[in-house]
Amino acid sequence: MSFELAPAGDFLMAELADGVRFFGRRSEKFKTVNLGGFIHRPLTRETVTATALAAQLLKRGCRGYPSTPALTRRTEELFGAGLDSYVMKFGESQSVGLSLGVVDQTYLPEGAPDVLGDVLDLFFRVMTDPVTEDGGFRRDYFDQERDNLRRRIEGVINDKQRYARYRCLQEMCPDEGYGLLELGRLEDLPDLQPSGVYDAYRRMLSDRPIDLVAVGVTDPAELADRLAGLVPRGTAPRPAIRATGAAPPPRQPREVVEEQDVKQGKLVMGYRTGIIQGDPAYPALLGYNGVLGGFVHSKLFQNVRERAGLAYYAHSLVNGAKGFVVIESGVEPANYERAREIIDHQLAAIRQGDISDYEFESTRKALHNVIRQGEDDPSEMIAVKLAEVRTGRFKTVEERLREVAAVTREDIIEVARRVTPDTIYFLRGRRKGGDGR
Repeated sequence: MSFELAPAGDFLMAELADGVRFFGRRSEKFKTVNLGGFIHRPLTRETVTATALAAQLLKRGCRGYPSTPALTRRTEELFGAGLDSYVMKFGESQSVGLSLGVVDQTYLPEGAPDVLGDVLDLFFRVMTDPVTEDGGFRRDYFDQERDNLRRRIEGVINDKQRYARYRCLQEMCPDEGYGLLELGRLEDLPDLQPSGVYDAYRRMLSDRPIDLVAVGVTDPAELADRLAGLVPRGTAPRPAIRATGAAPPPRQPREVVEEQDVKQGKLVMGYRTGIIQGDPAYPALLGYNGVLGGFVHSKLFQNVRERAGLAYYAHSLVNGAKGFVVIESGVEPANYERAREIIDHQLAAIRQGDISDYEFESTRKALHNVIRQGEDDPSEMIAVKLAEVRTGRFKTVEERLREVAAVTREDIIEVARRVTPDTIYFLRGRRKGGDGR
């Protein structure tokens, strides 16, 4: 079997079956073949927890290797191949992901067996043929992984910086799938059953889009041929998943204050821009974030943390799937108002064109380095390509570098004028009395 591969940025693309796409890139930098397999579905309240649990159950074993120790022994036999499963979200989609890393055949001893073929077979066994009993996931594995998932969700709640970010995004997206935690909801866990979760996963395999993204020495055409005979065949059309989409901001910004037993306050400020990954203005949004709070030379780091000494940390980040800019800062409740005042001043300064040569040039260099450094990590290369796959807009590394280099101060100022406040979330310690902050 031979496929005609079309260019998709630095990768080559082929459709292996209905709704099953392959993206491959040959790179002589690495001595390995790295493969990511992603099954996508809309991110919904009804399915989020079962999908997350299914992802954890895949790593417990498969046909022929029905336990974690047996699966581990098999990967060790295959020259230390790495195999894992997990759940992730991007915008309005949730994905079950599997990752594979194995030494390329070129670097194995002469006469070594076809390791890549054996590893790919194992990869798809894990994806399509997990351990079951009585028409569902094996009960003892199911109970153990349900408890593990509960602890992981509780871990987010206990990690107050991560929890505050999640709560801000939840408040920003009350009617959008992105407001859900990709790990699911604690209240769903008691009602989940092995057969129901297994049936839901089988439906995903048969009617949801699947993307396979590979980086390594092996020629993409050869990989496409090998994968074509292994990918799951669907029983119904696999509709495309709309992962991205910028929603309009609320008419009035919201302020949410939550009290818990915490020693340090967590301030998270969410803004909408209407600019998502792939938009012509997206490189300028990255430049805006770099000047605002993306790097150590940025306004937030220098003015909120270093000069004013009001925050344990102060930075910003961009969510390309939703077009969000999120500012995070660790502040004492007594410094809340002052910290907000200084943060607002930095936002206003950029809108008014107050961007120094140092801030501008340092941001351009930092963004250039981030893109270049991503080329040294196959996992990062796969992650970047997967984000492009979900937006449907493919670029080469050189194109991304040129776009960043072409961003001007005026472009950043124009983006700054599109940044609209949505939600201000503050997690603080419980008050002992009075109503002051």
